[in-house]
Amino acid sequence: MIENIKYHKMNGAGNEFIIIDNSDINFTYTPDIVISICSNSLETSCDQLITIEKRVGHCLNLNIWNKDGSKAEACGNASRCVAKLIFDEIGVEYVELRSENCTHLCKKMDNGGVIVNMGKANTNGKNIPISLDMDDTLNFNYNFEFQDLKKVKYTSVINVGNPHIIFWLDSINNIKPEVIGPLVENHKIFPEKINVSFAEIVDKNNIKLAVWERGAGITRACGTAACAAAYSAMKLGLASNNLNISLPGGILEIIIDPEGNIHKTGPVELEYSSSMTMEETDE
Repeated sequence: MIENIKYHKMNGAGNEFIIIDNSDINFTYTPDIVISICSNSLETSCDQLITIEKRVGHCLNLNIWNKDGSKAEACGNASRCVAKLIFDEIGVEYVELRSENCTHLCKKMDNGGVIVNMGKANTNGKNIPISLDMDDTLNFNYNFEFQDLKKVKYTSVINVGNPHIIFWLDSINNIKPEVIGPLVENHKIFPEKINVSFAEIVDKNNIKLAVWERGAGITRACGTAACAAAYSAMKLGLASNNLNISLPGGILEIIIDPEGNIHKTGPVELEYSSSMTMEETDE
């Protein structure tokens, strides 16, 4: 069956998304279809495809697809974009977004922006997951034996709805995420692969970050990576609970409350809305 499907092209701090409300259409997306949408057209080129699968009041169920056709459990920048769409569409000031592994609580800010309660971080090795028995995942003492990582001071592994590893360096100016990122992402100790970040502490309230996203490669921003870095830095005593995370696409602001909930805000932009013709395949 051929469908004419409306979509929105958005970005959160340069992290590019195609967002489709599939709640009435019930189109069946496959990895091949996702790859075609994300990679085969300039108009729909993006890091992730987000489909809204169900809407009940203020609660929405999402599917998050990486551009390689794999699924992601969570995406913080996408949550801000979807929330902004819904706020503008129906005039509400609060939405609850549910994806495969987490729930994001999104509120409209007085300045028109979106703040997302990303929930709490998980540092249990089995829940990241890692195929090693590790007591301290925030100071992850493992030798990857990659030359590019020789100057790493600390390594943190954490799950904030999806798995992340953060390499802490004095400077990330000369690091090449496109070289080391895929090697770490696909390393044997990470059974579900992992998102890879390189972080530099500027001061107690500022961190510079470069990210290689699992299933998407280099992106201009990654909301969950920013949250993972902020939480790890606070717990390691490297930074405060109120942080600006500087990424190539912009700055994400992170606050960690006394209960451990991670709150994130940052820029969000609707680039344009359009439609595309797609044919549903039988699989």
